[in-house]
Amino acid sequence: MINLGANNEEQLVSLFKNMILSGHKIAIASFNDYHHAVKYALETLLGQEDAAKIYIKSA
Repeated sequence: MINLGANNEEQLVSLFKNMILSGHKIAIASFNDYHHAVKYALETLLGQEDAAKIYIKSA
């Protein structure tokens, strides 16, 4: 089992990168006004190129 908490960023980065490399589409729903923080965190973890491949939908 993978712990996807914020304290385990290596596994989170590995999971996202493997999903992207495998051709999967990733979407994250942000039900608050902090979708920019989600985008920033993804860019910090994955780099801008991979982060741009993840769709973020905010409510």
